[in-house]
Amino acid sequence: MEKTIFYIKGDLILLSPISIGNGESELSDRDIVVDENLNPFIPATSIAGAVRDFLENTIGKNRVDNLFGCIAKENNNTLGYKSRITFYHCYPKSQAEAKIRDGVKIDPDLGVAMDKKKYDYQVIDKNAVFDFKMEAEIEDELEEDVLSYIIKALSESKIRLGYKKNRGLGKVALKNAQVFKVRLPEEVKSWVEFDWEKSTFKDYTPEISTKYNYKTIEATFNVPYHMIIRDFDIESDADFVSIRSGGSPVIPATSWTGVIRNSIYKTLKQGGLDKETIEKLLDGYFGYVLDEKEKSKSLPSSIIIEESEIKDTERMNYTQNKIDRFTGGVINSALFTQENLYGGETKLTLLIKDENGIWEKAKDLILLAILDIGLGFAPVGGAKAVGRGILSLKEVYCDGIRFDLEDLLNKKFKFGLRRSANG
Repeated sequence: MEKTIFYIKGDLILLSPISIGNGESELSDRDIVVDENLNPFIPATSIAGAVRDFLENTIGKNRVDNLFGCIAKENNNTLGYKSRITFYHCYPKSQAEAKIRDGVKIDPDLGVAMDKKKYDYQVIDKNAVFDFKMEAEIEDELEEDVLSYIIKALSESKIRLGYKKNRGLGKVALKNAQVFKVRLPEEVKSWVEFDWEKSTFKDYTPEISTKYNYKTIEATFNVPYHMIIRDFDIESDADFVSIRSGGSPVIPATSWTGVIRNSIYKTLKQGGLDKETIEKLLDGYFGYVLDEKEKSKSLPSSIIIEESEIKDTERMNYTQNKIDRFTGGVINSALFTQENLYGGETKLTLLIKDENGIWEKAKDLILLAILDIGLGFAPVGGAKAVGRGILSLKEVYCDGIRFDLEDLLNKKFKFGLRRSANG
């Protein structure tokens, strides 16, 4: 049988931080994978798993099994065949900086951190470039279409990798893709002598459309006052700095998620729903994990929330004293400095699944949460009790339809819910 071997390489660029755990917890609760020289890399298994999952959800399992292989049982016999696609580990072509991020679960009723729900995890910061390589044994045009589909989806950032990929992490883009083809058996000499560096590759830009069962909500906010989402930097003069990614201050997707989920929780509670019903509804939208080792005890999120860069902002240190609330005096040795952000603009981007009625059910609740944020009722980040984190809504695009603040205040939402500028 005639077949063609495709060798494909390119640059895999991190558009957001990425976290792929190694099962250890020496530096954080979830350490990233590193090689023997302690340099971070992206394992081939993580790429293969993410690609296969994306394909099964867009073009169907049968077409995927033909290339990726499968194992099945029939009449007590084990049947199957091996994968004809090989992915390689991706090693950094530029500096890949490892950082530690913090997370905490907030009680929706009290608005405070829940006991023993603090955690941290390692990430590779965004903008790092990794060396991407894969090869595939293709037997017909349909299989070549699947291969083209993979490369196009990777180039369009539709395939995300690693931990918290629905919460702003793991967004990648394949750039400068190139291909070298060997047709067998007539070009067997080229196959035997193939070399990733010396063989003549050609640019590879597949002309194929990819499916994506998500719709988008984008909301742009101004920062009228000041805000901080705390992080630590040993090279800074401040005790706390504003969290950064790729050198720029950001609002992590986990921060957005907490604010949006809490806003929806309060809205539905005011509408008369009980806590158990609300939590079940929110888990259906935002997912949950009861046991990381058992898929049956977890549900992936139907909402992807991106990390948001804060643009045109000023960073200034602000020194404070901690006050004894009983005496009104300064507490000894409780002076601290933190880096606040003053002014600027940021954009919140959410992708919501357009299947099983999720988009139609969730979009109005999301818009109401965005309205709460944009009116200052739901501040973002730390020190909210002293006026930080208030945002002002500029505009929203919901599946391409534009709304400004006045439009949302006049909009009739589902569930009979409304908002006013006074709450």
